[in-house]
Amino acid sequence: MFAFRRLSTLAAAGLMTLLLAGPAAAKPVACVGAGWVAPDPATITTRTADGVTFVKFEFFGEHSLCLADGTEVSGTLAGQLWQRVGKNGSIKMRFNETLSVDGGTLNYRGNATLNGASWRSHVRTVGVGTGALAGIHGQGTFSPVDPVTGAFADEIFYVYR
Repeated sequence: MFAFRRLSTLAAAGLMTLLLAGPAAAKPVACVGAGWVAPDPATITTRTADGVTFVKFEFFGEHSLCLADGTEVSGTLAGQLWQRVGKNGSIKMRFNETLSVDGGTLNYRGNATLNGASWRSHVRTVGVGTGALAGIHGQGTFSPVDPVTGAFADEIFYVYR
């Protein structure tokens, strides 16, 4: 009787562990994308303090995204960007944006720094997405391709749920 209780307790504990852990984690899929952004001139604000320039604006643009079935789609972007330009020309920036594709939306948040020739960046999805973009999560890096046109490239590792 004691052995049966102990075995049933272990079996119940194992079952609970499996149930609480959920399905196996999906493997991230790399997506190399591209896009462009442009500021809305009516929203640009700048101020300088102690030789440091602060810039803020809203932007619009386009961005590509890989879907779970492997197809690449392009959508429209809208967001806000904050940038700090240091006395030595170094740049720190952060942004929030929303990608819209076929009535669905996916929010992103990112940041980057430029010190001399050293560029570092990070971008990630925020929230769960809606419509055709529901259940897409990702993070990766981005880099400017052409500062004049606002073109950029990125590599984001997506997980589809």
